[in-house]
Amino acid sequence: LGWAVEGAVGSEFKVDASYLSPNVMVATSLQRAANLYHVNIVLSQAVIDVASSRAKSLCRVIDRVTVEGSRDPFRIYTLDLDTSALALQSPIEIEWTVRQRFR
Repeated sequence: LGWAVEGAVGSEFKVDASYLSPNVMVATSLQRAANLYHVNIVLSQAVIDVASSRAKSLCRVIDRVTVEGSRDPFRIYTLDLDTSALALQSPIEIEWTVRQRFR
């Protein structure tokens, strides 16, 4: 949770967004932590602080860390999901042409 500045970079055919903020650095570090701790989702203490009681009850503490972009250590959590129990929708078949895709 926090602020970020977005800037668009590109051409008429492709535009990429770039984000600048200490909060973006924290989010990037949390994404790396998911791989390190072998979990699908990593949540910061800031997210847990605003979550509902029900959501908090589904989360477990992984560690207490200090990450790049943050001065103070904070707890990181995960939400354990049984991904095999999730129903998936069939993919939509769309034939894209360059003209349709970048319109």
